[in-house]
Amino acid sequence: MEKAIPFQYQFSSVECYFQSSLASLDELAGNAKVIILTDENLYRIYKEDIQAYPIITISPGEETKQQPTADQVISELLKIGANRDDLLVGFGGGVVTDLAGYVASIYKRGMRLGLIPTSLLAMVDAAIGGKNGVNHGLYKNMAGTINQPSFIIFNIDYLKSLPHEEWVNGFAEIIKHACIGDEAMFQLLEEHEIAYWKSHPDHLAALIERNARFKLEVTVADEKERGIRKWLNFGHTIGHSIENRYSLPHGKAISIGMMAAAKLSVALEGLDSQFPDRLKKLLLTYELPVHFAADHNSLIELMAADKKMTSKGIDFVLLKAPGNPTIRNISLKELTEFLKIYFQ
Repeated sequence: MEKAIPFQYQFSSVECYFQSSLASLDELAGNAKVIILTDENLYRIYKEDIQAYPIITISPGEETKQQPTADQVISELLKIGANRDDLLVGFGGGVVTDLAGYVASIYKRGMRLGLIPTSLLAMVDAAIGGKNGVNHGLYKNMAGTINQPSFIIFNIDYLKSLPHEEWVNGFAEIIKHACIGDEAMFQLLEEHEIAYWKSHPDHLAALIERNARFKLEVTVADEKERGIRKWLNFGHTIGHSIENRYSLPHGKAISIGMMAAAKLSVALEGLDSQFPDRLKKLLLTYELPVHFAADHNSLIELMAADKKMTSKGIDFVLLKAPGNPTIRNISLKELTEFLKIYFQ
């Protein structure tokens, strides 16, 4: 088994393995019982790989990420006889890793957690940083905790079964990282497209590790999202509202949100007016949408309940320059006027 790369948070350490597989689980678990949480699609694909462990399956899809599903998982853990010292392993995409982290943090006031992300989006974003939770109706992650896993196993072999649409989804978060903190990666992405990364596994593995390390380092520095971790919300304030109101895939909604945020950045932060066109070209290269005909009033309604809302307005992540994000509080009135024009 490869040597772990530890990332030290305030009260816990997350060990990351960038070339490991399911075979490592028994060694990582020690004497604990391993319980796998996955979705029905992944269970059909990887049944033989995980059948040695107790398995809990959930329905796939974002609509599953609700409190009743968490209650269902807890009921299954009780049937299995899971204890606090046992290990719940989230094996799947962002919905699975979010639910696993949430349930592990509340089951008997906390049990051990491990994550094995199987989608590109989960590998570069969802499985990292300890944020987890469930949605409440149209409102994303309204109930949740910050709960770091003991370990995360990254293995690009799991991407072989990933639908092309999910590759598109994942690259939205990679492009977001490039916008807020890695201009050299932005330039690297401009030189290629999805087909290149699919056909060059070594380069893909390096890209995933680069993005995972970036998010890990940001969240280690600001685990509770008091400062720089907020930068990771670039494109998400508008994006989450679009995702929930119109049931768009996460990456596509965030892509639209990033374009809107880039336009706002030109107006409010003096971002180079040529950058939105450069971002638009990159997003289109990775098959992501750059505009959407949305009802601005319904988006404002959802944003008004956002966790980033304050008494004065909403904390919005903008760019002063590529790789130089900032947080600006924008009043709902000002935001409404912008969205009214932008989404007409």
